[in-house]
Amino acid sequence: MSREHEGFIGGPDEHDEAWTAFRQRLADRLAGMAEDDVLLVQLATGVDDDELGGESPYVHVTALKGEVLHAEVSSSYSLDERFMLTDEAAAQVVALGWTHPDDDQVDSIDFEADLPQGMADLLAVNTVRVLREVFGCLHPAFLEAQGLEPAPAVVPVPPQAVEQDVVMPRGAAHLQELVDAALEVLFDSPARHDEDGDLPITCGSSMVYVRVHQELPTVEVFAHLVLDVQDLARAAQEVARLNRRSPHDQFLLRNGFIEMRTAVLAVPFCAEQLRNVVQRFCGFADQVALELAELVGGRRFLDEEAPAPVHPATEPGMVVLLELLHAGDVHPATVAGLFADDRRDLVRQIVRVRRGQQGLDGHDEEVVLDHLRGALRLVADREAGVVDSASRRRRTLPSRQLSLLTDGDLGQGTLETGLA
Repeated sequence: MSREHEGFIGGPDEHDEAWTAFRQRLADRLAGMAEDDVLLVQLATGVDDDELGGESPYVHVTALKGEVLHAEVSSSYSLDERFMLTDEAAAQVVALGWTHPDDDQVDSIDFEADLPQGMADLLAVNTVRVLREVFGCLHPAFLEAQGLEPAPAVVPVPPQAVEQDVVMPRGAAHLQELVDAALEVLFDSPARHDEDGDLPITCGSSMVYVRVHQELPTVEVFAHLVLDVQDLARAAQEVARLNRRSPHDQFLLRNGFIEMRTAVLAVPFCAEQLRNVVQRFCGFADQVALELAELVGGRRFLDEEAPAPVHPATEPGMVVLLELLHAGDVHPATVAGLFADDRRDLVRQIVRVRRGQQGLDGHDEEVVLDHLRGALRLVADREAGVVDSASRRRRTLPSRQLSLLTDGDLGQGTLETGLA
């Protein structure tokens, strides 16, 4: 969770008070659950579900027969790649009383714990600690908790504070004066224009430009993120991905470079608004530029030369899988055998493919991911003895059933790995 949200909700003391109130409401809800009642507390991401490859962090509680609360905490097997736990974070969850899925004897891919309903207070405390300390949730307002989350605080803004900083520009020249004055305050130095009339701002190894449109009452902010792009096909994919996920900025690929742009309507002109936009844009642009340069090859604006392209080594299991896919679908058992029936290794390969760190030898990404996911599901079922736990876990993840190999499939005849 980005720390930029912290300023909108209050300081540390207010955070602690909000979490204390949330924990009390949670404990009361847990203590009052009837048999088969379900409670889901999940981190709100602000991202559409179809853009997530897995779940956002959650704690899921089911009331079982005999006044027992069955609680589950999301693990890396169910989480979207951006939320996956490190070994240290997983150890934190275990230290708080949950059983690691690798050590569990039932069909689950999450951390689990069973507590008497009389210990609802303890479960509430540990749930809050997992959300705050392990998953980094700053405030319960960032949760979806079936009515337990607090209502967003409304902080009134004095009208005078708004009026002091708002001006109606009389034309492009006047707007340029307003922009210069606003940014001189931000950077504590006189505004200096380049030969195009733009205001250049150094942001790490990137250069951001602020330009007043000469015909429209608009201030444009833009940057050339990556120059001398090496992998244009991958660059086009990354630009499309960024445009889908960014609510404020536009990304373009043209003439061998990637550009990032945003615009601020200046009728009326608000100096504080422009400063906020420029600060956000500068911090985000240089971070994105570094990541893009590593993914597509090329250099940031102020880099002297492009870094050598990184081609992550392809592991033997992936080499064989990609080769077999040229002959058709591969049985999940064969795929699992290529990775020694290791769930963690399969999850790691899925993450590498999704992040573009794995060459696919011309195969469609979703085809490769489907095969890896099918193998992962098979391995999980084997380890669990295919025990039906529907009565204990109401949340299930979607699965895909891949077609079986034919007698002529290359995988069966050559590998004989994991096949009955």
